[in-house]
Amino acid sequence: MFEEFKKSTKKDWEEKSKSDLKGEDVYSKYKWNIGDLDILPMYDASDIENLDYLDNFKNQLAKDDDPSGDVRVWKNIQKIAVANCKEANKQALEALNNGADGVHFNFTKGPDNINVLLKNILPEYCHLEFSGLSKSAIEAVLELLSSSKSYHVFFHSHVDDQYDLIKDSALMNNSDLRFVSIAISPDVSLDDQVAQALSELNRSIRSLLIKGIDIKKISNSFALITDIGTDYFGEIAKTRAIRNQVFQLVRSYGHEDFSPEDVKIKCSSSPWVNEKYQPHSNMLKGSTAAMAGILGGCDILEIQPEQDNSLSNRIARNVSSVLKEESYLAKVADPVAGSYYLESLTDQISKSAWNKFISSLED
Repeated sequence: MFEEFKKSTKKDWEEKSKSDLKGEDVYSKYKWNIGDLDILPMYDASDIENLDYLDNFKNQLAKDDDPSGDVRVWKNIQKIAVANCKEANKQALEALNNGADGVHFNFTKGPDNINVLLKNILPEYCHLEFSGLSKSAIEAVLELLSSSKSYHVFFHSHVDDQYDLIKDSALMNNSDLRFVSIAISPDVSLDDQVAQALSELNRSIRSLLIKGIDIKKISNSFALITDIGTDYFGEIAKTRAIRNQVFQLVRSYGHEDFSPEDVKIKCSSSPWVNEKYQPHSNMLKGSTAAMAGILGGCDILEIQPEQDNSLSNRIARNVSSVLKEESYLAKVADPVAGSYYLESLTDQISKSAWNKFISSLED
């Protein structure tokens, strides 16, 4: 039946739109901007036919070694403010027993007892994250974890603070251990966020290379943290751009075995309140942010509640579970691969960010 219809091209659509708009150009009328990025009113296959390099990143998020058997895996973690280690341990066990894949312990002061904090928590089976710890406290955590066969641990810290730990290759055996966090500011445009991440990561890499640490070890020691805002499609494209640009940066240092899936990305949704959508504004924002992070390719997902109480934490924690178990986002490796709009936007963010990064090196 479809053979009876003439095949329409993008040019046909442009001419029809111009006719309907009484001669006005559709792109001039309906194009809009996100920072320096131009967003067009229509995309088709012609917009991505020359973006062959993006094929390197499609379906690169499969985790065949994950016990779930899912082709798309991310860690759903809950953030816990640590004032008292015993109480924080109680909250952590509640989270881990009710849907969380890991916990993020956030310290405003030094821990009173690391042993109490991690009591009955099995690091072989969950993701552990720590922010606000001193170097001595990090060493205490590692000492406690040393008896574990394997673990997935991420310390938020600056590269210069953890040089001695990073150079100790024995710590890396059979474990995913990250010491360097590259936090991406949400207060600038999407391409600027990626450009700033590249600049910060490049400084960290160069600092460690100068000190004699191998690029392979360096690439296994960092993770990037990005806040997911309310621009749904833009955040998907930004997260994807982070992966392909970090991959390009690390490869430029001669690490030929580095793969796109080796880039560790954490997406976090900060609390968001809009009176227009109360009392559920943060739940709505957390849901769309989680979808953007997951579709964009995050490895770690943190949805922060509007309030720090049991019900709000449960709602935030369950967003990931619903998207995984009921929306089946874990069943497809890369659902947005091939999307004309998102592939084009990813390319636009990537090129703009890379150019800004290169310009910053020349200044």
